[in-house]
Amino acid sequence: MLHLEHYEVTAWRVLEKSDAELQVFFSGGECNPLIATSDLVLRLIELFQHGTVDGRSLLSPIEDHVQPLRDKLRFHNLGGRGEDQHHTAPVVNLDVDLTNYVKKPTYYIVWNPRGDRTTLKPAFEWGAFYNAIIAEAARTKGCVKHFDPEVDALRWSPSQDFVSPFSKEDRAYLNQIKNLGHDIPAIFRPRVT
Repeated sequence: MLHLEHYEVTAWRVLEKSDAELQVFFSGGECNPLIATSDLVLRLIELFQHGTVDGRSLLSPIEDHVQPLRDKLRFHNLGGRGEDQHHTAPVVNLDVDLTNYVKKPTYYIVWNPRGDRTTLKPAFEWGAFYNAIIAEAARTKGCVKHFDPEVDALRWSPSQDFVSPFSKEDRAYLNQIKNLGHDIPAIFRPRVT
């Protein structure tokens, strides 16, 4: 997934002008099977690729550790010999605005725990509530994002997106945002058993 704070690069300008359908997924590795598969393949390469980087060495970790794919793998070099690398260098120190490309629906998780969020986050993300939202995002071909009060109330689409408050306090927090004059997307509350 592209982060919303990348420097503008020539390659981004080329992508924007192309016929490609650009879609940015928050938490794509969790709610989109293609992105998840790409993440796994890259992890295999990171762990097991050694020596010179070329087509053969990039395929060997997958061939060695995912035997059923051995005869189905092909390497296609899309990057040339480096002559296009200048397209990836920042041109202007400006953030790329990806707002119009964020996959819809986006499920914004509103979760403000009383304890230390950093230490609780791994347990929360292995929990039933979080995983039910991920499953719904996968089912609707959307994406998931932890709510960021500095930007999300301005960027979400109340007609397309959903908010998922974890607790009564989180629901009250959303009501405060609504009272400040912001439209709130529909609430998606997963059934958690």
